[in-house]
Amino acid sequence: MAALEDLKREPLGEQDLKLAVEAVLFASSVSLSPHEVAKAVGSSPAKIKRALAALRAEYQRRKTAIEVAKIGTKYTLQIRGKFLAVAAGYASTKVPKSLLKTLALVAYHQPVKQSEVFPMVGQKVYDHVRALEDLRVVRHIPWGNSKILFTTHRFSEIFGIEGNSRDDIKRWMAKQVGIPAEQVERDIAKSHTKEDEMGDVVAQNAEADEQAVAEARAQAAAGGDPAARGLPEPGEE
Repeated sequence: MAALEDLKREPLGEQDLKLAVEAVLFASSVSLSPHEVAKAVGSSPAKIKRALAALRAEYQRRKTAIEVAKIGTKYTLQIRGKFLAVAAGYASTKVPKSLLKTLALVAYHQPVKQSEVFPMVGQKVYDHVRALEDLRVVRHIPWGNSKILFTTHRFSEIFGIEGNSRDDIKRWMAKQVGIPAEQVERDIAKSHTKEDEMGDVVAQNAEADEQAVAEARAQAAAGGDPAARGLPEPGEE
């Protein structure tokens, strides 16, 4: 922490700025926008964007197990997808293997009724969904007598998915299990129809996810995360 404060006392050179950005991504418990990183290191968003691009390219050249990933409009330092299984046993955010099938079904078919997952996994779906909600990778939104299941922002962060929309997640899931591109696009179209039919449920999920992200940042700031301090106000880019 002291070293980072020392760096901020004078304008950072290109190399030091890139290292400061790397340090912030490493220290942060959530993915960050260029604006958020800029506030953390005392630089401009434009310079941070250039530093992020250089840092991503450098990690790609190194061919290490770590990468700088872009998730939506934010960035994070994470384990590459092919090495997640190796590191899962030591990750505080790991999902038990016994829950992975249920999680994968929710991720691919979302928004999906809990009752629609039941035929695919059986009676254990109820315990699985509760456990996945405890891990904060799945949430349910009530809809009449049904529970509509969605993945949360943490799902994309944990599994290193570049993009956090439901369509992005479906395409990523399809690549993992070899679903043909034509089939996944048909499934995405069906999901869009379901979303239209469910109306407010989708909006309620989006609001819940925004609130969860805000709470995660507040918790990180309270715990001394240097990158979580000085977060932008809602709506600020």
